[in-house]
Parts: sequence; structure tokens; C-alpha cells
Amino acid sequence: MFGKIRPFKIRSLNDNKKYGVAAGDIKELLKKGCNLLQWLRSYRIIRPHRPVRRSVFGAWFCSRRGEPLEKPGCSPEVLKLGNQALPAPPTARQRQPARPARAAGYVGRRLLADYWSPVVPLPLSGAHVCLYADGTKVTKEFFVTLPENTELVLLGKSQTWGGAICDVARLLSSDSHADDLIQVAKGLLSDEKSLKRQKILSDLIRNLEDTSELESRDEDQDWFTGVAARFKTKSAYLKDNCASRIRSYKKELDEAVRSERRAQIRIKCLQASEKLTQMLRSDKNIGCYFDRTQKEMQRLCTREGWFTCQGSFDQAKCLSLHSINPYGSRERRILFSTWNLDHRIEKKRSVIPALLEALHNHKCEDVNLDYFYRLLFTWDNLKLVHIVCHKKEAHNLQCDPQQILKADNKKRHRKKMRLK
Repeated sequence: MFGKIRPFKIRSLNDNKKYGVAAGDIKELLKKGCNLLQWLRSYRIIRPHRPVRRSVFGAWFCSRRGEPLEKPGCSPEVLKLGNQALPAPPTARQRQPARPARAAGYVGRRLLADYWSPVVPLPLSGAHVCLYADGTKVTKEFFVTLPENTELVLLGKSQTWGGAICDVARLLSSDSHADDLIQVAKGLLSDEKSLKRQKILSDLIRNLEDTSELESRDEDQDWFTGVAARFKTKSAYLKDNCASRIRSYKKELDEAVRSERRAQIRIKCLQASEKLTQMLRSDKNIGCYFDRTQKEMQRLCTREGWFTCQGSFDQAKCLSLHSINPYGSRERRILFSTWNLDHRIEKKRSVIPALLEALHNHKCEDVNLDYFYRLLFTWDNLKLVHIVCHKKEAHNLQCDPQQILKADNKKRHRKKMRLK
């Protein structure tokens, strides 16, 4: 027995357009829905510029501008729509596809075939319907309780739907919808009174308004506001920014060397400092870490410019999943300056004191400066961290005593200790 026929809004899994279907029970809804979505795989329904008789040839009356391509009854071998070659339309004798106009409520609308292709079947066997809102499966008993115009999703045997959040995930997974999302978010923000939702919408707009694909000053002048004129590209600026941070660690070492009172020790420290400076210059102050144009093994970011927080010194990764793309906007460029290159083995508490102590007891040539160079300036000991993940407390990590001296000198040092 059929129940009262009621209208519903139905859509497929991969299409966000909704169509009207009237049905009295779940079986009728599934049958009409499958037929409708099969039909729509061959034709797209649009609003007409002027009313035309609905027929199989109506699909071939208009181009994308709404103008006739061929007169009814013509059977050309190929129709050309712009630069796209189309096969000939079906003749009047060929079986016409079922028309969903009444069920969908599209009376007086025109049909437009973007291209003619065989129908991809949506089998009735195994098909089921879920609520659009939360993904609840609609059973025979549940169907009778649904109000009119309930939004439903028609799914195949192996398809699933998790609710409206799936649409949000699909939108965020593609950059093609970014402009539309920005416009919608701005419209909502203009009338929003809640401070919490204002914050969410404004953050969404800031993250979607992205110009990371632009590189030069001429292409993105706003990004370079406040940046010295000598920088012509974003990569050049951020490379210099990284090199400046690395050089600041060298300055801290120089300050510790100048504080040494004994002249003999100070000379050895100055020699070590000069060698480290030469090593830095040969590596161009290691500015490559922030430069997205460098090879993958030499940079800390993706090719698009995204940086990911590596977590605090005592964690394997960032639990908050912090990320930022300073190439995307001027605001993010400024915020990126708050991110830190954090030394796991601290330079002030451990690395520099260990180096000075080694120079007190050994010649500069005997100290393993390569090891201290890696600890001070390279990602062997550096982690890029969000300011929230930058722990100021003592790390309680020490230099490896086996690495402080060069291999040959360690043997001589052990021999001297035995003689004593």
C-alpha cells in the first residue's frame, strides 16, 4: 500500500544540486531517484532564455550563450560547442529518456546537453537513502515520519554519507571553491553579533585569502609592505630572514668569547669562532631552510611554502598541528616572525659552555668544531616551533662527550689520563 505522496529534496553523493522527487514510500522514492539521477547524467537542466517545447531536440537548441545551434530535425555528424566537438544528437525515433520535470518541479525549463554520453547506471539494487543533515539511514519505518521537503542523499551500494559536514570537508579540500567561501563568510560576518563566531569567520577569511602562488614584488605588492626594496621575491626575503636568525646564534657565541678574561684562552676561542664563521659563510648562513625554491632536503617548508610546527624539544611532533604559510599574505609573514628555531640541546646552557670548556683544556685543532657547528646552526639540533610550543624551561640535555673532541685526539687524551 502506498502512503501519502510527499515531496522530498534529493541529491547524489558527488553533486550538491538538489532535485524534487514526490513519493509515497521508500521503494518509490528509490526508483524515482535512481531514474532521475541516471537521466541527469546525460542532460543538465537550466533555466531558459525563452520558453521552448520540451522534446529530445530541446537539448540541442542552444549553445552556452542560449542561441540555436541547429534547427529541429537536422542530423549533422558533429555539432561544435565552442572548441568542444560533440557527437550528433539522437533522432526522434530513438527512445527518449524519462523526463523528470514534473517530479522535480522544473516546468517550463530548457534542457542543455553539454555532451552526449552513455548513461552511467545507478543500480536500484543496493541503493539506499540517508538524511543530508546527519547521515541517518532512512528505513521503511523511518520514512513515514519524515516531514515534507526533507533533504536526502541517494547512495549506491558501497557509498556512505556522514552528514552535512561532508560538504564542508569537500569544500575545504579543494581550492576551486575558495572565492565562493570567502564571499559567503564575508556576508555572514557583516551580520554576526557573536564574538566567537566573528573570530571563526574572520580566521576563515584570512586563511582563504591566499596569494602564496605569487612570488615577485610586482605580483603581490601588499605582501612586500614594510619589506626593504632590495628584496624582489618572497623567497629571497624569507631566505635572508632565516640567515639573520642563524647569524644571531653566532653573535651569542662571540659575546661569550669576549667575556673570557684569560688572554691565552681568548685567543683559542677567537680561532674557533673564526673557523665557525667561515663554515657559515660557505653554507650561505643556512638561509635555505625558509626558501621554498630550494631542494626538498634543504628546506623546512613545502613547495607551496607551508611550514609545520615540529613540536617542543621533548616531543616527537606538534600535538596541536600548528602550521603557517608566510608566503600567503602580509599578516602571515609577520606572524611567522613569532615562530622560533629552538635548540633541543640549549645553546646558552649547554652548547656554548661545553665548547668553551673544551677550548680551556685542549687546543683549538683538537676540538670537534663540526659537531658544535651542527648543534648551533643546523636542524640536527634545531626544531621549528610555534610560539606556544616553545618551552622556555631548562631542557636538561647535554652535549655528547664522545663528540666534543676529534677522534684522533680522543685517543691521545685517554693516553694522557692513563699516564697521570
